[in-house]
Amino acid sequence: MPARRPSLTAGAVEIRSVDPEHPDARRCLAAYVEELERRAVEHGDRVVQLETNALLVEAIALYRCAGYVEVAAFNDEPFADHWFRKDLQVAEGPE
Repeated sequence: MPARRPSLTAGAVEIRSVDPEHPDARRCLAAYVEELERRAVEHGDRVVQLETNALLVEAIALYRCAGYVEVAAFNDEPFADHWFRKDLQVAEGPE
């Protein structure tokens, strides 16, 4: 497995220990991001914000491909160089 499974403890997710050379790394990370978004919607969230370091070019590419847009810094994380945001599609309930 190229990465640990994310958890939504206190609304935060951290994916670490990713081996970008692993043949399934990109597919697994994309699935984790999709699951993060699904759980966020399930919990009523309408936005996901992510941060990453400039050295993690694979993560930056993945976020952009998944529809995240780069935004101004929303925290003071000392190791973050890029901040991203994605508005989620929340299904409206019956009226």
